[in-house]
Amino acid sequence: MGKLRAEQFPFYPLLYEGERNEVKRSISEIPHSVRNDQSSDFCNEDNENLDSNTLKSAVTSYLGDRFLIRMIPSCRILDYCQNRPQTLEKQQFGTVEDADGTLLGARYEGQEIAKMYQIPKDFRLGIDFTPATIDNYQNLMQQVNILHSSHHAVSNWTNPLESRLNLYNGNITLGELMLKRYPGLFEVFLSCCETHLSTTELTDDILTLGTAFLCAGARSVISTLWSVSDIATVIFSLFYYQNRQNNYKPVEAVQNAQKALRNLDPATFKAHYYQ
Repeated sequence: MGKLRAEQFPFYPLLYEGERNEVKRSISEIPHSVRNDQSSDFCNEDNENLDSNTLKSAVTSYLGDRFLIRMIPSCRILDYCQNRPQTLEKQQFGTVEDADGTLLGARYEGQEIAKMYQIPKDFRLGIDFTPATIDNYQNLMQQVNILHSSHHAVSNWTNPLESRLNLYNGNITLGELMLKRYPGLFEVFLSCCETHLSTTELTDDILTLGTAFLCAGARSVISTLWSVSDIATVIFSLFYYQNRQNNYKPVEAVQNAQKALRNLDPATFKAHYYQ
């Protein structure tokens, strides 16, 4: 089975959670090169409804509207994540907003999310708050269990370990993230460019910034497949968190946010988001 994408929109959920009893209408993709007996059983269970008629009808509709689509970087990481506690005992939200002062949309995005979740300034990093330095970013990940990170990032195809998050005073690379452990980190939203951009030809596992957060401790990661539009990212993020507040799981919130963004009419956009 080849790579399936929900639609021409870059946000992609990297999952984590043990939902094997509720995936009758979902697709969980594991790269060809890392599949073994365990992954075959998992994929067959998830994809039992994916027959030829379903694929044919998907030509005239979005696959992401019919299925919950998630990416599992490898069976090894799947097993690693499923063995972690899956219950969030305490919710402490943190944001990283416009680390270098070049993304006005990221500032608005962080401001609106902070209003939704009543995030205190002590848990917000950015050009208008405590600087998003390397040390401050790492300290924030030790203190929160839900992280929204909105700033620049760059994927390195030739040397994935050098893919990086661009912060106020430097970078955090994928290789550095994979050596860290943040056991309290539960959900991460990487509202940045190229955070799940890589190739499976270089390694058995897909090495991306999103994968690195899973390895460091996160249970779920929302990441991007390519460079993203600033304004589209802002609106998608707000739709996503509105769904999360209504108790939708991350993969469901992604699906609903994609639909809402695609169906957003010009009048609503101008009234609520055009500034």
